[in-house]
Order: sequence, then C-alpha cells, then structure tokens
Amino acid sequence: MSFLTFRPYSSEISESGAIAIFSFFLKHHGFDVDDLQCDGTLSVCTRDKFKSWKRSLDSCIFCAAENDVWSSWVGSGSKKLSTFMSVSINKETKNWVDTLEFNSESDVIFREKDFSKIVSETFKMRYSQNFPNINNQAQMLFYKRLLLSAARVYLAGLELIEKENPKMFFLGDNKDFVSNAMSLACRDKGTNYINFEAREDLGQLIVSYSEKKDVLTCDFSFDNLLTQSREISSWSPKFIDSIRKISAFLDINPEQISLPL
Repeated sequence: MSFLTFRPYSSEISESGAIAIFSFFLKHHGFDVDDLQCDGTLSVCTRDKFKSWKRSLDSCIFCAAENDVWSSWVGSGSKKLSTFMSVSINKETKNWVDTLEFNSESDVIFREKDFSKIVSETFKMRYSQNFPNINNQAQMLFYKRLLLSAARVYLAGLELIEKENPKMFFLGDNKDFVSNAMSLACRDKGTNYINFEAREDLGQLIVSYSEKKDVLTCDFSFDNLLTQSREISSWSPKFIDSIRKISAFLDINPEQISLPL
C-alpha cells in the first residue's frame, strides 16, 4: 500500500508538520510513503504572501531545503513536481491563458473544469475578493499567473497519479490553489485524497477524506514538530490518540498498525 504527500509551502503552513507526523507513522509501520516536492516550477506560490507577494530566489531555495529536512525526518522518498510537468503541459497551459478573455466575474474553463473556483481563495488572500477587476492590470496579471500555475499542477497531478497509482494522497487544506488543483486531479483519476487543515488557535487538526462526507476534528499540538522524537514510544498520549483517530477515520486497518499503549 503506497501513499503520497504534498507540502508545497513547507514550514510556512502548519499542515506540513501534521502531514509529516502521520506519514512518518505510516512509514514506521511498513507503508511506502513518497513526498512530492515543488521545486520552484510555479510562477505563483502562496508562500509569497509572507514576503508581500514578492518572489525571490531564496524563497524557493529555503522551501526546498525545508522540505528535504521533512522528507529526511520521515524517511520518505522524494519526487519533484517538475518531473511530471512536460513541455506539452507547459505549452498547452500557456496557450490557454494567453487566449482567455475576461468580461466579467464568470467561470474560467480549462478542460471542462471551472478553474475560477480552484484559485478564488488564493486570489482573495491577496486582494480580498474572489475575482479581479478586469481594468486593474496588476490584478489581472496575478490572476493569469495563478490560473497558469493551477492548471499546470492539475495536469502534472494527472501524470503523477497515472504513473504512481497511490492508495491515498495527503494534501494541505482545501482553500489553497495548489491543494485544490491536486485534489481535482485525484477526483478525475478516482484516487482517494485527504486534506489536513490546521486550527492552531484552537489546537485542532481538521481532516477531510474524499470517501466521506463528514470531517474529523482532533486535538493536535503544532509546536516544534520537527524536534519530535523519532521514537514513537516516547510520543505523548495526545499524539497517539490523534493518530488512532486519524487512522480509524481513514479506514486504515488497525491490525496493520500496532500503536504503543
């Protein structure tokens, strides 16, 4: 049974630690876990919001380095997003964005999918609205770059899933365009996916599973996760209880995983 994880913004989002903790647990108990890493292939990144939406070379370098540290801690394999982003994908998406016409707030269709819904929350992070003012050049440029990046993640996701055929795909919350685009690829391929959403102010982790309508909310501490011991027997009862609940929620056979009491 194989699993894929995707933490595109590394330590800048709290979900990264939760995904890493759970994937380490799966790896520790004999499951195959591979980590998909964004290697600077996207023209827009939600991590940019922490630097006034200005991209710099060191942003990608630091993010990649942090992801390498997480992957090393987990002991997972590593796959690069660019590996699945072919020349034909780049050409198709660029041609699509270049020929788009915007008249008013409306659907933005790519391969019969409405990508305005995929990117709306991320666009709102920057401009506090779901759709750009078509007379605002800066907003339109950002929106097109956002659509371009989302379409490329989606197509690369299709390629990845076709090749790797994962049992489950672990992603960040469903408000971000990257996780949304990858979730769409999972749905189109019939692959189960899980979204982790951190509520740090409440000390909670919310887990949604594509196979279920309800969600799981469990207590979770997000402090210093990277310094967590790799000896599971030393984990706190709170961590163990959360892992038990997540495993049960995802229908991972408890007989397959022996948890310390």
